[in-house]
Amino acid sequence: MSIFNDSDAKKIYKLTSNWITSNSIGEIQYISVVKDYEKKLWNHVNEKIRYSNNTSEINRFKNEVVYSGELFRIHRITDNQRKFVYPSGYHQHWCKDLKSISNIQSFGYGLLIIGNTNQGISPLNLINYLKENNNNIPNGNFSRYENENEIAAPLGKKNISKMYKIQLNELENYKISGIEIEPSNWFKKTRSFY
Repeated sequence: MSIFNDSDAKKIYKLTSNWITSNSIGEIQYISVVKDYEKKLWNHVNEKIRYSNNTSEINRFKNEVVYSGELFRIHRITDNQRKFVYPSGYHQHWCKDLKSISNIQSFGYGLLIIGNTNQGISPLNLINYLKENNNNIPNGNFSRYENENEIAAPLGKKNISKMYKIQLNELENYKISGIEIEPSNWFKKTRSFY
């Protein structure tokens, strides 16, 4: 039994597959792309969680797919890119832990964003849920993405708790080698924290 009918499950599977394979944590995404995923994928999944009548299946789905806890995200810093966070409120690529980010990012400078969520979604666990509970879902191989420990969660002012400027190869020592950025500078177009 699934909270999604087979037709919806196929659409969600395709969108989630594209989400996983098209970008990683820290890569730039255009706001139009993020909005499109929000509208077609994340809003749909969150509505099902909120409005489904099947309480036991919703609880199982939440246990398998929904994540609550601390999150980590990287924004690369280059001369040509913005030096601040745009809190769109749309779902973005986050990681559950620092080790997962260091598997992806290893050079240059970045902004380490630390946040929290009560209802993040694990895209890989969502794929697995769909494959186990719906008919005609392709058996795609996503094993290369398992180490990312990705969580899709909104990037908004309310869920960011700290921010650091870091050297990406010093990621796990961010408290020692990073520079903590004052909250008043998180969302400004400023270079004052450099």
